[in-house]
Amino acid sequence: MKFQRLEDCEGYTLAKSIIDDNNTLVLKQGTVITSHIILRLKNYGLVNLLVEDPVSDGIDVRSPISDATLIEACRAVDYQNKPAGKDIDVDKVFDVAGKLVNEICENAAIIGNGFQTIKMYDENTSLHSVNVAVMATMFGMSLGYDPRKL
Repeated sequence: MKFQRLEDCEGYTLAKSIIDDNNTLVLKQGTVITSHIILRLKNYGLVNLLVEDPVSDGIDVRSPISDATLIEACRAVDYQNKPAGKDIDVDKVFDVAGKLVNEICENAAIIGNGFQTIKMYDENTSLHSVNVAVMATMFGMSLGYDPRKL
């Protein structure tokens, strides 16, 4: 299986079921992706899918966060789809950030796969991830956090 940009998924088979932030099944594993499904999934804020790929057949890509939390986080910060004049709900962002941290801590054993998964998806995305980590560290330090706790 591999990560594929959503708009390039038509004809691929979904490798992992998609569950929304209410733990409702959005799309079942094994579904062949159509243009209609792509449009529907864009409304969930998804930009990538995990699809079957003969080259990586048998490789299990696990995430340290649940699909539901990922979708919830994407929705919380999706300023592009907010109604005009409506700001991002900062309390919701902090709530989701807490969920992300908790899930990552609970799944620490598989975190080593995370960066490799990003690199497998796209080199630019992996570079962006490093830049975000640097910026987040600098932001934390500007707030006075102890560098050892960052």
